[in-house]
Amino acid sequence: MSNCSVCLKPVNGEVKNPGFHDACLRRLVGTAVLPALDKLSYRQLVRDGKKRLQSGQRFSISGVQVKLIGKVKKGKPGHSSELLVAQSGGNLILKPDAKPEEYPGLPANEHLSMLIAKAMGLEVPACGLLPLDGGSYLYVIRRFDRKDNGEAVHQEDLMQALGIANKHDAKYGAASYESAGRAVMDACGRGQVAAEYMKRLIAMFAIGNGDYHLKNMSLLMPIDKPMSQTPIYDVVNTQVYDDPNRMALSLMDDDDELIAFNVNGFETRQDFIQLSKKFGVAERAIATFIDKKIVGQREKFTQLVEASFLPTELKQIYQTILDQHIKLLSQ
Repeated sequence: MSNCSVCLKPVNGEVKNPGFHDACLRRLVGTAVLPALDKLSYRQLVRDGKKRLQSGQRFSISGVQVKLIGKVKKGKPGHSSELLVAQSGGNLILKPDAKPEEYPGLPANEHLSMLIAKAMGLEVPACGLLPLDGGSYLYVIRRFDRKDNGEAVHQEDLMQALGIANKHDAKYGAASYESAGRAVMDACGRGQVAAEYMKRLIAMFAIGNGDYHLKNMSLLMPIDKPMSQTPIYDVVNTQVYDDPNRMALSLMDDDDELIAFNVNGFETRQDFIQLSKKFGVAERAIATFIDKKIVGQREKFTQLVEASFLPTELKQIYQTILDQHIKLLSQ
């Protein structure tokens, strides 16, 4: 019995494609039959995608990931559909394993991390893994900035929203999570928006995502609806790859204000509660989220790690990091 490459639950009974629930595959790529992947050579994907990479001095997953636009081309009667790289307009993002020697299992890491975030109650687009030639996996995620008819929905990352020039490493040092949160709330409102912002921040800490920077937080700006935070994206346990940073940004504009951090030397539950209060979020709301959605679901997270497509040796590392951060949040 195999686990579904979309939801990571066991695949039982009759299915159209081994390793996929029909409903999961349909939700991911729009068809219950796995599209032909013949035209998606691993080498070509990496070769094309590396042209778009930008490296920085700081550890940055986005600096090593290859990202391409994908779309499913429906086949004629009697012929299967195909998954293709598109120059524009596609409704999928494709990420092959660009540097498996340095960052083994990165597609599986992102897939697992997104499903853990979903289990925490965060809004997560459909995502999954598709098999490529040579035994590697292609991480696929549905775009949230496209309507069903393919029409684009405007979005801005927080670098743009804050009017920060896209200079080298500015996405890390130009703002704190406090000022980034205020920008989100100025655009989208307070109350539930502030609570959601803090839940995302705490979830990224729990997962070990030290690359949750200003370009990995965005606002969705549809013409016919109020602005809102986008679903989360680019979620990876970076500490699996020896990332020295638990957090990409400083928590507050003035970290000297952080009472617990300045005693412990690292972030804990009390630091997140302190920042939440600055946004007017009740301590009880954050405590309940941490206790029920994170600390209380450790067993479920362990099951996801075990069911994931991470290399065996990385599963234990991932689990250890998760446990350490859950412990810090439970104190």
